Amino acid sequence: MVNLVSLHDSYDPFKLTFTMEFCTKCQTIISKLFIKSRYHRLELQSHDQPSRQLVQHLQLGRDYREVYSIDEGCKLCTFIKRGLPDEAVARRVSESWRHSRAVSLRATGGNALCHASDDGGLQIFEIKVSIWTVELIPSAEFYFDFSVTAAKGSSAATAGDVFGTNPLLQLPVSDILAKLTGWFNECASYHDKCRRHTDTGITEATKPELPTRVLDIRSSQDDAVIHLRAPHGLRANYAALSHCWGPPAKQPLCTTKVTLDQHLAGIQVSHLPKTFQDAVSIARAVNLQYLWIDSLCIIQDDPEDWNKEAPCMGQLYSHAKLVIAASGANDSSEGCFLPRLAPEPSIDIPYMKEDSNRHGHVQLNMRRSMVTSQDGTPVMPIYEPLGGRGWVLQEWALARRLVHFTTRGMMWSCRALDNWAMCEDGHVVAGTTARDWDDVIEAYSLRKLTYLSDKLAAVEGIARKMQHRRQGQYISGLWTGEMPQQLFWVARMTTRPRELQRFPSWSWASTQGPCVMLVPKRIRWDKITIRSTVEAKDSSTLMIQCQAGKHAIGKDSLTLREATQLPPFVEFVGANTIPNLWILLIGGLAHRLLDPETQKTVGLAVLDDNEDSKDDDTLCTSLLLMEEISDTYTQGRLPIFLALLVREAGAPVHTYQRIGVAFIVDEKVFETQNEKKFTLI
Repeated sequence: MVNLVSLHDSYDPFKLTFTMEFCTKCQTIISKLFIKSRYHRLELQSHDQPSRQLVQHLQLGRDYREVYSIDEGCKLCTFIKRGLPDEAVARRVSESWRHSRAVSLRATGGNALCHASDDGGLQIFEIKVSIWTVELIPSAEFYFDFSVTAAKGSSAATAGDVFGTNPLLQLPVSDILAKLTGWFNECASYHDKCRRHTDTGITEATKPELPTRVLDIRSSQDDAVIHLRAPHGLRANYAALSHCWGPPAKQPLCTTKVTLDQHLAGIQVSHLPKTFQDAVSIARAVNLQYLWIDSLCIIQDDPEDWNKEAPCMGQLYSHAKLVIAASGANDSSEGCFLPRLAPEPSIDIPYMKEDSNRHGHVQLNMRRSMVTSQDGTPVMPIYEPLGGRGWVLQEWALARRLVHFTTRGMMWSCRALDNWAMCEDGHVVAGTTARDWDDVIEAYSLRKLTYLSDKLAAVEGIARKMQHRRQGQYISGLWTGEMPQQLFWVARMTTRPRELQRFPSWSWASTQGPCVMLVPKRIRWDKITIRSTVEAKDSSTLMIQCQAGKHAIGKDSLTLREATQLPPFVEFVGANTIPNLWILLIGGLAHRLLDPETQKTVGLAVLDDNEDSKDDDTLCTSLLLMEEISDTYTQGRLPIFLALLVREAGAPVHTYQRIGVAFIVDEKVFETQNEKKFTLI
């Protein structure tokens, strides 16, 4: 007779399910995933910055073949295989390596935003599958990752072992606002970097002075009405909206000379476009009384008011307690709470504690790469509709706290997270790219402006904030104390439209299109010798003293990839600009720089205006700014002369205008040339 008591005592439904769903290897991985003693570098960073210091490596196989022969009946194996590239790709990557590689699962934790790590939890938020070398350097071609999330109130979340929470999907707006309020209060309470204005010394206690006009969204007992106010020096916290205006047919509600008195008397919330209505709800949810929206707080048909307010834009966004970015909306009619895209694939796995018992489950959410979603679109705010607008770079870069509303959910950014943005599941992705002025130029020149005349006005606030750590005076988008390197910006498929002719030709602001900075961003100082002196006479005129040569620009336009593989440039195959040009300037064109008498190729020319090479007059002057020492594989150390290409302006007399840059590889070009002075406008 079977002993029913013994049989009943040995029966464990959790263990049985666990065994049936997962293979032996995956059972081992799951049982070790939340064991704290297995993690390396357990010390945590401060609350003021994201941390990824908790790391555990678990081997999936000795090479890629073991991974591709995983157990099809195992829930986790099958899920991992969904994220793997084609087996041929893995074979090619593996066979190109000289040493044996292991395929590893790496669990990563830390403190992305929350201070809850004080309770000793692991704070796991990411699992990455990758092929690792002996030196633990991952292959960028062969990896994917999961976010690890737990339901609110679950054992894993309560214990502090999982930081991320499950995506909200199509839940009520109240749930989205509740999550945002938690992030906001967390940051306002614990992030010292975000609680103070480092540029002004204003603290949370003193509060900033309100802008010239602001929307009062709580003064009325009737929540259906808000008022435009002129606070006249009142100090209070406020939110600011960052949004797309959209095409003329979708322009938002504006304050004009005619409607100013009406808006001061009161605005029905129902009369606001959807994005503005949502911004009011968001600001109220975080208990802010005031909200700044550009179209309503600046008198749109008053040039004098615009000229007064535009220079204050940077300070305005910097001082806001929260910047609300309607990043996923194309215009003000779409709102902040957008329909969300379908979530990435996910599975549940058991949450196993050190007692070896199962305590509910956690969710693994597929992320085929850090930045790309299931539909192939990068999961970064800069790739949302709002991210491509010119003024937005400044609005995001200077914000203390910033929340993005996108079709992929909310993303939180603050000064504690530096330039990163945290998704709802705890993953951190690139937020904004304005760490340094060179980054500003490159990121900003990619963006669109409705009015090209705003070219420099839209980054003036960033320039003011960076002034204390830059050299010299800021003029026309460049810093006088960092010449000539600031002059050597390189254009990629740019033009010089009429609207930008108000800016000097030597400024990147005179072109429309992407620009790249080389020194010292991409060429180290120890590789550079300065061969010129530059003096600013005024905000539009430079005096350059240097050696110069006469050259012709070849008519043939080559892609940079073609050009850098032709002689004599193919000889420069080491760590220098020549072989890297086509990567830095993808899609760009180059022209041969020629000796005008012998027609010998002496260098490469990259022009600021793509239409310029079609002119009959191809003669130009090259001004030697710097010399790069190149270490080549075949011929040792060779010089590359970095020069400006200029032409005579005609008026005023004896002045020159920039037309591009040159990479000159003929050492004889400047050998017999004496230094001269050139006036550049």
